[in-house]
Amino acid sequence: MQGGAVGSAAAARVYDADTGTPAAPVTATALDKPVGQRLANLCEGGGRGTDPERARRRAEQRAEIDPDRWPAWPVDWQRQ
Repeated sequence: MQGGAVGSAAAARVYDADTGTPAAPVTATALDKPVGQRLANLCEGGGRGTDPERARRRAEQRAEIDPDRWPAWPVDWQRQ
């Protein structure tokens, strides 16, 4: 990961270790970083925009943080 993403990944791991789950609410923080917001941004379809390179980087970051958290299928069916 590059730039602030390295700190965000470390913060996500700390949040996971502290809470027992990497599923952080959008308001969650760890290591003084907005972990929840960063994870929400990573979850956005297409990497929050139309830039395929950004989408690819963010998909890699998601997988590094928690490879089992974001399934390949849409999760809308779970939101009933």
